[in-house]
Amino acid sequence: MRKIVFIVIFILISVNSFADSIFSPNGFVEENYGLDNFSTGMGQTGISSIFRRNFSVCNPALNTTVKKTNFFTKMDFGYNYFKDSNDKFEDKIASFPYVSIIIPVGSSIFLGAKFFEKYHLGLETSNEDSLENIGKYFADIIYDGSINQIGLSIAKKIKNISIGINYNYNFGNKIKELSIDFDDNELEKHFEKLERFYDCTNFSIGINFPISKFSFGGFYESKLKLNSNEKYTIEFASNPDFDLIEESNRNIVLPSQIGLGIGVKPAEFLFIETDYRQAFWKDATNEKMNKRDSKFYSFGISYLPHRKIFWKIATRLGGYYKQLPCKINENFIDEKGLTFGFDIPLQVKNKGGLSLAFVWGVRGEVSKNLYSDEFFKVSIGFSSIDWWKNPKKYKKDRKIPELGSEFRLEY
Repeated sequence: MRKIVFIVIFILISVNSFADSIFSPNGFVEENYGLDNFSTGMGQTGISSIFRRNFSVCNPALNTTVKKTNFFTKMDFGYNYFKDSNDKFEDKIASFPYVSIIIPVGSSIFLGAKFFEKYHLGLETSNEDSLENIGKYFADIIYDGSINQIGLSIAKKIKNISIGINYNYNFGNKIKELSIDFDDNELEKHFEKLERFYDCTNFSIGINFPISKFSFGGFYESKLKLNSNEKYTIEFASNPDFDLIEESNRNIVLPSQIGLGIGVKPAEFLFIETDYRQAFWKDATNEKMNKRDSKFYSFGISYLPHRKIFWKIATRLGGYYKQLPCKINENFIDEKGLTFGFDIPLQVKNKGGLSLAFVWGVRGEVSKNLYSDEFFKVSIGFSSIDWWKNPKKYKKDRKIPELGSEFRLEY
């Protein structure tokens, strides 16, 4: 039976797939960067964007870009297309990856809270075929999992320099299921499942500052030293006495990261930024995702409405290039993308906003990696100002008014 299982797993490599990435069996190749919609539409930049309200949580120093209490979230929708040399398959995308709250507690101190899905994987492969001397079978493999991050941050502005620190709690899981069903009733239906549950804490620090028309920013995030509780299960439908359950503990290390950004505002209505990120996957313990460090280059341009220009909608565009840390067919996998975004004008001004971002990208090449992902995503972002009272405004509202002269006592 074990030999049959290995044969079927090998065959399943080239079958239909329906999920987030055809490369999910290698690990967490799908990554979110904690960016707001403005940054997403601007080529996945945003590390040094301090000339606007920036809700990105990758750099905790960006908390100082707001003046009032702000809430931001976004939702992603779209399609993924998986290709091999013969076929192309389609899968829908839908996720709620990001929530951020920033609260000023003084003229120069800002608190923040965040939740976002940092890494994600998902893939389902299925196949119906026959083996010699065995007959027809149906097999299915499912990969699913994520690493989520909850964080609390504090940032302080010292003249023109902003610094911030974030303390994060990371948690998630990773599941692999294999099921095999044979037409021959004399052969046992096989079900196999490996579950891993993760958790750990880490921190990140960041800095931002302007020099004339330029802005500079950077951050560092420490390693994720995840505690992993594992449960391995084998089930036989007709004879539960042969079921197997094994439990164990181990540690998983995901990489530390750095990010650097440089922006320039050559005019009041124009901002240009380029960013560089690097995740040190060579230090990770995932044997499939530690072949090289992951390097990420991004570039973007944004336009803000200007009274002398007819176009009155805030718009941005950009592109990026990323090197993934894993190999397929002895070749490394690269990812490339183009982005576009704009704001949706609202009648109620200065109370928040809506924004759209579009991302088109390709991960891997069929000629080099046997497979490729082509994806198209639409992100809808929503921000709200003053969901809670601003401390300054609260103090102003509590001010005791002076008593009118007609109510004063005379002695």
